[in-house]
Amino acid sequence: MKGIKQINNYRLTRLIGKGATAKVYEAIDDKTKNVVAVKEIESSRLNDPRIMENFKRELKLLSKFKNSNIIKILDLQKTKHNLYLILEYCNGGNLFEYKTWYEKNKKCQINELFIQKILKQLIVGLEYMHNNNSIHRDIKLENILLNFNKFPNKIERDDQLPQKVVYNKVSLNDPFQIKIADLGYARELEGTGIASTMCGTPITMAPDVALQDPKEDKHTYNTKADLWSLGAITYELLIGKPPFYANNYKELFKQIETGKYSLPRKMKLSTEIISFINGLLQFYPDKRIDWKQIKEHPFLTKNVKDFNFLDLETIDAKGDKKNLELNVKNCDNFVWLDFKQHDKLNMKIDKINNEAVNDPKIKTIIEENKIKNEDVLKAIEEEKKKIEEEKKKIEEEKKKQEEEKKKNEEEKKKQEEEKKKNEELKKQLEEEKMKIEKEKKKLEEEKEKNKEEINKKLEELKKEKESIEEKKQNINDMNKELISNYEEKLKSEIEKKNQIEKELQKKNIDNKLLENKIKLINDENDKKILQIKKENEEKILELKDNLKINSENNNNNINDNNNKNENENDGLEDWEDLDAKETKSIQLDYEINEENDGFEVIDDYMESQ
Repeated sequence: MKGIKQINNYRLTRLIGKGATAKVYEAIDDKTKNVVAVKEIESSRLNDPRIMENFKRELKLLSKFKNSNIIKILDLQKTKHNLYLILEYCNGGNLFEYKTWYEKNKKCQINELFIQKILKQLIVGLEYMHNNNSIHRDIKLENILLNFNKFPNKIERDDQLPQKVVYNKVSLNDPFQIKIADLGYARELEGTGIASTMCGTPITMAPDVALQDPKEDKHTYNTKADLWSLGAITYELLIGKPPFYANNYKELFKQIETGKYSLPRKMKLSTEIISFINGLLQFYPDKRIDWKQIKEHPFLTKNVKDFNFLDLETIDAKGDKKNLELNVKNCDNFVWLDFKQHDKLNMKIDKINNEAVNDPKIKTIIEENKIKNEDVLKAIEEEKKKIEEEKKKIEEEKKKQEEEKKKNEEEKKKQEEEKKKNEELKKQLEEEKMKIEKEKKKLEEEKEKNKEEINKKLEELKKEKESIEEKKQNINDMNKELISNYEEKLKSEIEKKNQIEKELQKKNIDNKLLENKIKLINDENDKKILQIKKENEEKILELKDNLKINSENNNNNINDNNNKNENENDGLEDWEDLDAKETKSIQLDYEINEENDGFEVIDDYMESQ
């Protein structure tokens, strides 16, 4: 079940109170399943030195006090914006809430028996504080909490909410506990045992706190200031409103200074409770009853059945028919408490001027009251008879109830045995849960560590990515530049290549043409050489024939002819040499002439021939 908010293992379920400096929530401790109270204080408010000082005092005293009638601190939690005090939870709310409900639904005030039960517990806690040299300074009904044992402050399942106390289903006859709460104004008293700061709630504030000491011109008070507040809340529980009340603080303090408060005549009140209240509501602290007198007072020691109840309408006081006025500065007008109209009334009441009993006016009032009281006693006896008859009926019903109780007890025993088994199982489960929770904590811690490491690595990777992306961009830019440069170079090279290829193609064509021309020229030269050879051979043959003829005709002139032949042979050799030179010159002797579209073969020799 989800709550308003979660503070570690404390799940806040609902707001149950709100003050000037703090809020109080009902909460569940997820570890133990116990219901607790969580007091939330904003950290920013603690910047105020006064509030910070009060908070330190409260925390110190809560940690110090170990008493069943003072609220206990269980834990302290801190977040970024708030501080949280984990306190004991009281399921019955505070006494002001219970009193308001009681008056509305019962149509009457809380009776003296219940007030006695409340005060017996309350004085234990308050006396413990005073014995520890501490003062509360804000005792009021709102700061006294009720806890009914009938309603356990624990849940069985996680999806369960704390059980709300319904006042219709409980009463102050059921076992309950009283706890003093809200130690915000509480403090330890120094060696003198005196405080001087004015603080608390004005309606229950003692005159020594509210008013300045005329001798010292300042507020001076001690632990007896709390006893005035105790008397004020006793009066409020009994009558239904505070003894001193006004629309503003000035009027209130004026009322307190007069020292006069009143009791309604219509109510039948016991002399015991009136004496108890008057003993506490004494204007001067040294006249207030002390702890010994409080604990020995008849209101707390006697059985309520033995109390002496008075008919206040029979008492005349300054003609006021509605209220009977009391003066906390002067006790002389409180004489009527000790009526002495019965022999039963032998109690000694503090702060009573017994000399005033001998006043003739008071004696006449007492005698008149005796006659009236006899009639009242008869009526009381008749009522007693009726009550006895009712008691008999109640006893019979009780017997039946006892028989039912026995059956119920047997069933309870069985249930208890089952509960024990269940508790053992629960313990085992809780132990297992604790182990699991510990493991969970470890895992969470590891997770947090891993998260931190992962986050660091992620940040590093991000940085690396960014640097890589920057490098990539730089490389891409470089590549683009290189590619564009390379493309330009390629284009230029391709263009050059194309030009070269074109030139080569032209040259190849020109070469082919040259080759063809050379072939043609060579062919022509070969033909010419052959022709020349033939012609030379023919000439040689003719020469030979001529030589033969000449040899025959000139046999006589052999020597002369031989010389001539030698000259002719030399001429033939010259012809052969000439043939070889001519063929070489024909094959090699050419030149390129670009103006004549290629090549022009020049053969001087052929032209000469």
